[in-house]
Amino acid sequence: MSTDNQRNRKKVIAVGGAKGGIGKSIFATNLALLLSSVGKTVIIDLDLGGANLHLYLGETSLRWNINDFLNRKVPTLQEALVQSRYGLQLLGGDSSQLGSANIHSSLKLKLLKAIQQIDADYIILDLGGDTSYNMLDFFLASDCGIVLTTCDPASYLDAYNFIKVSLFRKLNLLLGSNSQDIISKNSALKKIVHEATLSRNGSRVKTINELLKRIHETHPHDLPIISKAVSGFTPYLVINRVRDERSAEPIISRIQEVSKRVLSIEVKHAGNLGYLEEIEDSARDLIPVMVKHPQGRLSQEIRHIARNILKKQ
Repeated sequence: MSTDNQRNRKKVIAVGGAKGGIGKSIFATNLALLLSSVGKTVIIDLDLGGANLHLYLGETSLRWNINDFLNRKVPTLQEALVQSRYGLQLLGGDSSQLGSANIHSSLKLKLLKAIQQIDADYIILDLGGDTSYNMLDFFLASDCGIVLTTCDPASYLDAYNFIKVSLFRKLNLLLGSNSQDIISKNSALKKIVHEATLSRNGSRVKTINELLKRIHETHPHDLPIISKAVSGFTPYLVINRVRDERSAEPIISRIQEVSKRVLSIEVKHAGNLGYLEEIEDSARDLIPVMVKHPQGRLSQEIRHIARNILKKQ
C-alpha cells in the first residue's frame, strides 16, 4: 500500500457502530496491522465496558491499560502503551474496574487530549457498540470515522442511527460550554439546535435541511458555520460478513440515500468484508488474519478499504 507521501501529522481513525458483536475489534486490529507496515501505528481499546482488543493481538494480559493513566499510575498515555509482538503498539482497557464504561466528562477530555499527544503516524480507536456520549465524542474526535455494520437489519439500522446521533452530537458540541467557536455564546441558537436534535417535546426537525432553514430565518450570520459542520461530517461505511456482494448493495444505497435526504450528509462506502472461515480461525487462535493469511481475501479487502479512506486524507 502506497503512503501517498509521508504524513506531516498523525491521523486518528475511529471504528464505531451502535451494535456489539459485529467484528469491530477484529477489523480495527487488522487495519492497524496493515497501517503499521507503512508508519508508526497505535491501536487503542475504547470499548471501556468490554475491553478485549488485546486478545486479538495474542496478548492475554497487559502491564498497563487506560485506567492506569486515568488513575495516574502512569504519568502519560505514551508510557501506558504496550509493544505488541506484531509491531504496532497497543493501549488496552480494563473492564474489571467498576464504572470503567462510564468515565466522567473531565476524564474523557483528559483522555482525548492525551490521545492527540501520542507519537504515531496512525492511531486506531476501537469503540464500543453503543451511542453513549463517550463513544460519540471519541468518534467525532477522529480525522476519519468508519461505521461498521453487517447485512443484518438490526445492525444496519443501528449503523444509520449511530451516524445520525453522531451528527446531532457534533452540532451540539459546536455550541457547548467546551466549544472554542464564537457561536457557542449564542444561547438562542443553542436552544434551536438543542430542541431540533435532542428535544422530546415535538419540536425536533424531520431533516437537517429543515434545521438549516430555521437557522437561516433566525440567525443567518451563523448559518455558514453550522452548514460547514454538517457538510464536513463524512463518515465511511464498511459492511462486514458479506456472503454475496449483491446483498450489500441495497444496504449501502439505503444508508447513503437516507443520510443524504434526512441528514444532508454524504456517507462514503469504503468497502466490504467477506464472511470467511479464516476470520473465525484467527479469532479462535488469537492470531490476526493479516499475520496468518497476509495474502488472503480479508487482507486484500482491508487493503482496499485502507486505500479508500486514506487516498483523500
